[in-house]
Amino acid sequence: MFKPIFDSQKTYFNAQQTRSLNSRLEKIERLEKLITTHEKALCEVLKKDLNKSETEAFLTELLPLKQEITFIRKHLKSWMKPKKARRSLITSTMSSHVIASPKGVVLIVAPWNYPVQLALMPLLSALAAGNTAILKVSEISSHTGQLLVKLINEAYQPHEVFASDVAPHDFHDLLDLPYDHLFFTGSPSIGKIMMSAAAKHLTPVTLELGGKSPAIVMEDANVSVSARRIIWGKGLNCGQTCIAPDYVVVHESKKEELVAALIHSIENMFPASHINPDFPKVINERHHTRILAYLKNQTILMGDNKGIINDLA
Repeated sequence: MFKPIFDSQKTYFNAQQTRSLNSRLEKIERLEKLITTHEKALCEVLKKDLNKSETEAFLTELLPLKQEITFIRKHLKSWMKPKKARRSLITSTMSSHVIASPKGVVLIVAPWNYPVQLALMPLLSALAAGNTAILKVSEISSHTGQLLVKLINEAYQPHEVFASDVAPHDFHDLLDLPYDHLFFTGSPSIGKIMMSAAAKHLTPVTLELGGKSPAIVMEDANVSVSARRIIWGKGLNCGQTCIAPDYVVVHESKKEELVAALIHSIENMFPASHINPDFPKVINERHHTRILAYLKNQTILMGDNKGIINDLA
């Protein structure tokens, strides 16, 4: 399925069709039009998949893209200019420059937690750099993924950009190609698969992987401010953010004060979140079960038997 598309993109790229400033800007303008024209529809599918309110969908998914487009449009011309390089003794009689060149065909594999922003942000970068792209959107955020596939494949010819929501069991057809760069956002387990596939072709890789994100509260911290910031970061997208704080390291003298402040912040920022129609939801049953497993054999400090804060100290 993907090899004919890859070959057509490689041919298009080798014909120097993507390199000019005007070509890059024109492709970015098409993406900007896609976002602007279908803003309401994108917010609606984010609501279906993650229960994001229109406000949160705009602030966390669409606004960053619009800001990135403005930034790229402002700076792209200067980024493309050759930069003078310092000469060495050997090259003292020469003129040296660093020239930024596009790589070719880029594979982008996007995650489910920010399915619009984390699909289109790397696509913006790939197009600004003068590449073609195959974009694999998330099949888990299925409503958003299906809409993105439809909109992107209407906005671009397959030899420019092609989008798919192919399931992981068909990854072999997607990954067994000599891409010029691979950009993946997601879990370390899938990241290993991506890295292994890329290694077969010596493909350069950008991996943005989930990990552990501690919040550290020191002895001299403003506990009230710290608690509000921790709960804001954890409440965003129902905690489904790769850099959301997932545990707290706190000076023992501040522990009790911090626990009280965290509970107070939750009660003020997210009252009755379980019945709030605008509070995001966990993406699916598998992830819901995984999260509940963290609470087994723990002391629950707030919430019902499903818990909100647990004491691991």
